Amino acid sequence: GSAFGGGGSATNNGTTTKSRQETPSESRPSVPKNATPAAQQSTPAAASGGGDNVTGVNREEAFQREADRVAARARAKLEEVQEREKAAQKHADKKDAVRDRMEAKIDTWTGRGARRGNIRALLASLDSVIPSKCTWNAVSMDKLAGPKVRASYLRAVVQVHPDKTANKGLSVEQLVLTELIFDELQNAWTVYECEQDGKPPPEGSVGPKGGRMGGGMGGGMG
Repeated sequence: GSAFGGGGSATNNGTTTKSRQETPSESRPSVPKNATPAAQQSTPAAASGGGDNVTGVNREEAFQREADRVAARARAKLEEVQEREKAAQKHADKKDAVRDRMEAKIDTWTGRGARRGNIRALLASLDSVIPSKCTWNAVSMDKLAGPKVRASYLRAVVQVHPDKTANKGLSVEQLVLTELIFDELQNAWTVYECEQDGKPPPEGSVGPKGGRMGGGMGGGMG
């Protein structure tokens, strides 16, 4: 009995030992050959989450870069406008500085008001005051009659029109002078048209500016 019991015990022990040896292999789940480890399986999700963050940051950076570019262009445009305004003001200041001297020349050309408003007299003496860079052929008073008055007037204003003189390479003094000539020719032409229509000339358009000699001096046909 004790031998049997001992054998059974041995058998039981053997069985128990075998069971204990097989348990690890039997309890281990079977893994497919191409299976991805769990640690690696979690990587895409983590990477995806990180990608969203990176994309969001990149988008914000792109927006900021574009905003910076827009602001830089706006600043550059503003600086360009300010520079143009400064240059224009500087040019205007230079013109103002010589205006008195150029008005003195105009005063001489108009005979200190005696020829002011007289288009024929002004055209006949235009060669004495117009800058040499302006193309003008002297014309005598006796040639200025009828349609020729208008034709000569149009040729003259083209030479001294502000839009035309900008490309003639004139000095600041000459630019101011041509502007003043243009104004006087326009004034005289207005007087001439009024006389042709039998109307009185506009007040202050004939004679010296400021009424130093009074109005009513010779008009367009004098």
